Amino acid sequence: MRKDDLILISVDDHIIEPPDMFANHIPAKYRQDTPRLEHRDDGTDVWVFRGTTITNSALNAVAGRPKEEYGLEPQGLDEIRPGCYDVHERVKDMNAADYIDVLVARDRLIAEADAITAPFDAVLLPSTAMVAPAIAPLEASEDLYIRTNILILRNTFCFNFLDRCALSIPMHRPGEAPCGLMVVGETMGDRRLLAVGQAIEAALLA
Repeated sequence: MRKDDLILISVDDHIIEPPDMFANHIPAKYRQDTPRLEHRDDGTDVWVFRGTTITNSALNAVAGRPKEEYGLEPQGLDEIRPGCYDVHERVKDMNAADYIDVLVARDRLIAEADAITAPFDAVLLPSTAMVAPAIAPLEASEDLYIRTNILILRNTFCFNFLDRCALSIPMHRPGEAPCGLMVVGETMGDRRLLAVGQAIEAALLA
């Protein structure tokens, strides 16, 4: 087999559980006690398990959708691309040539970012774009939870995409909400990054 014959697929897309997930993988004697998907009159699909109802969130099924369309809806499988919950349809959705183009474009962005930061020992920024939020409001509002989660992951997502190593150093004062200083190194530069992190930590403690 030649390398050019291989088909590349992504294994890091946001997808949701298929409706037959538990029926296909749980022994028959246990199936009555497994989560089941129920279709509601309002068009939504919900998981029901031991008296608890869990709604589907389309934020977990955003493969193939632009970021501007991310949100809580749709919540019914009939409004979601089958490739977001069916593994065979997901592979069909992936065009090998297009995926390779994406990889090439990402490599180009990584090279451009590397050139910008090469003169510096590290890139410094807050580990998150906000201090740690209170838990109770997040439990009370799914929309607030999703918006907060996206904001918390924003800074780390950027450098994860750029294939960079990073660490977080606590920098909050005693009694304050936790806050971290993210120190970003070069790709495969873990050893140097650890040395930089130690130097910064010593300076913060001085």
